[in-house]
Amino acid sequence: SVLPLLVQNAQGRQWMFGEGLATKVDSLEACWESLVKALEELPEEERNVQLLRGFLAGTFERDRTAFNRFLDHAMERESLLKWLPALQVTAPLDARGCDRLLRAIADPATPAWPFQHLSLARATQSIEDRLLADILERLSLKPDGLEVAIGILYMHMHRDAVPADARLIDVA
Repeated sequence: SVLPLLVQNAQGRQWMFGEGLATKVDSLEACWESLVKALEELPEEERNVQLLRGFLAGTFERDRTAFNRFLDHAMERESLLKWLPALQVTAPLDARGCDRLLRAIADPATPAWPFQHLSLARATQSIEDRLLADILERLSLKPDGLEVAIGILYMHMHRDAVPADARLIDVA
């Protein structure tokens, strides 16, 4: 089976493959479950979530209800929880996505470093400053979270010419 190779930590075009896969499979649910299972069968240090990220991006375009269901599912899987920030930003953030991120931050098993994905590709541009402020405030309290929160804030402020909301300024 080629599936274990696609979820391994190796160079490749896993994102693009995953995105294409999501547009063509008959059952998004069955495919998602197979991808997650293949990932979980690998030792943690060999795992690569790029295929899942691409699959989620394609799923978002095809079926947003399934996209949200898969991310809700990720909150319940230990193998995916630490990758939630990377998985969540495969589509524009909304209030539901921010709620997931806040729940992931509250989980002591989720380290701060994966939240660096929020500083990439205008990930925070689509959310209200008050939601970002809540995320940054809580993230800054996690071990090693302050540096990550500052990086996210820097990129958010750097990319957005609109003046920041008072709540975001207070948190900064």
